[in-house]
Amino acid sequence: MSADGRLGGLALGETVECRPGECGRAYELRANERVALQRWATLEYRLQVINETLERLEKRFWALVFGIGAVVLGTSALTLVAPI
Repeated sequence: MSADGRLGGLALGETVECRPGECGRAYELRANERVALQRWATLEYRLQVINETLERLEKRFWALVFGIGAVVLGTSALTLVAPI
């Protein structure tokens, strides 16, 4: 797709006027444009879902890291305090 929104010489939403038998390629191109736009939208949606899942996973990971750190520090503190 070019910078001005054209794909194969037709702008999105542009109607095609032609004589019978000449429009096959133009209609095929328009159909391919619609399929490509739908696939792009689906890809963006899937990437958004993946990104949200990775953010949740990152939060869980940091909670695990801080939990393990708290257990280690607590165990160390008990070891230092117990002999006293």
